[in-house]
Amino acid sequence: MKIILIVVFCFLSLPSTLLAAKLNIDTITESQAQEIASLLYLGPNQDSKPNSFYLSETAVLDIELQALFEQNSTDSRCKFPARYYWLSLQENLTGNFSVEHCFNNTIANPFAESGVATTVIFADASNRSPMSYFGHILLGFSFNRGAPYFDHVVTFTADTGDSKSPIDTITKGVNGGFEGRFSEQVFHPIIEQYTNIENRSLTIFDLNIEHEKSILLYLHTKELQKTTYPY
Repeated sequence: MKIILIVVFCFLSLPSTLLAAKLNIDTITESQAQEIASLLYLGPNQDSKPNSFYLSETAVLDIELQALFEQNSTDSRCKFPARYYWLSLQENLTGNFSVEHCFNNTIANPFAESGVATTVIFADASNRSPMSYFGHILLGFSFNRGAPYFDHVVTFTADTGDSKSPIDTITKGVNGGFEGRFSEQVFHPIIEQYTNIENRSLTIFDLNIEHEKSILLYLHTKELQKTTYPY
């Protein structure tokens, strides 16, 4: 009986943030763990190279989850909006995981009354660039502000600044020699660049995605823009 009381006392004596983290981690189901692991590109026992995409230095799922709960603040939620928005959708978890405040003063606000719609945009090949031989795929996000020119587009491109020749570009591209980065911009300059300057056609496909999934996808692209990836 004394041992039980000591354990309970020690547990209740934890700082409130640690206590809330412990309770939430214990509450997460197996299916929820699989969902958040996919969102973080982590497996239950799988290590990943630590970088600015993660909160913890080890980037292991259990430790990353603990860091999510322990470092929960208005700043952290704006830095990692997708994962905190996902937490806010889980009815069995407790805490303030709201990220709406991060977009109060932005034009591209997925939480506005008009919502956000998602598209896939395909740009066909360009004879000016060997990197675009198979075309290029972009993600489009419409915030219902009128013409599609004002939509936001997320693209993944390589930094080829130090490339010396087309052959060098192809060789490095095939072997992952470039750093790739996700970036977001308004659709209008993309249309100008691809159609009027490069003479490439753009095909837009509407995606039939649930409202909450569209928000989560857009927020996820925000997180992906924080670091580079092998191209």
